[in-house]
Parts: sequence; structure tokens; C-alpha cells
Amino acid sequence: MVFYVWWIGLITAALWVSITVFVWAVQAGQFSDQERARYLPLRNETLAAPTQQKHPARLSVEVYALMIVAVLGLLSIAMTLVLLFKSYRG
Repeated sequence: MVFYVWWIGLITAALWVSITVFVWAVQAGQFSDQERARYLPLRNETLAAPTQQKHPARLSVEVYALMIVAVLGLLSIAMTLVLLFKSYRG
């Protein structure tokens, strides 16, 4: 039974994060210009050279946030597997 509780918690957390990101994207206008987005893959543009940063070895806040999310996801999956194997022994 404990096994299902962890999976339901994982699914609930993933659903909550997905809904939060979707609401943010709508409020930030990520879907506002669908006509332009339709033709972006067909445009023949060259990318500008990246600008030099003062501290190229420094990671941005977004990278740290993604690392935290990845670690939390891996920990929750690991905890679920530990509880699964523990419940089969007992």
C-alpha cells in the first residue's frame, strides 16, 4: 500500500508542476504569436555569435533550478524503488 502512496505523490507533484508551468507560459505570452511560430522552422537565418560573458564558468539561476528539480525527481524515484523492494521483503 505504501508503494502506491509514493507513486500517487509523484504523479500529483508532476501534475502540479506541469499546470504551474503552463499557467506561467500563458501569462507570459508564450503562445501569443502562433502565426509567427508556424513559420520559424522554414526561415533561413544564421544565428548570431554568442556574446562573451564576464564569468563564463558561472552557472545561471535557471541551471541551478533545473539541477534541483532533477535531483528531487531522482530522489523521489529512488525512494519509490526502495519502498517497493522493502515491501516485497516484509
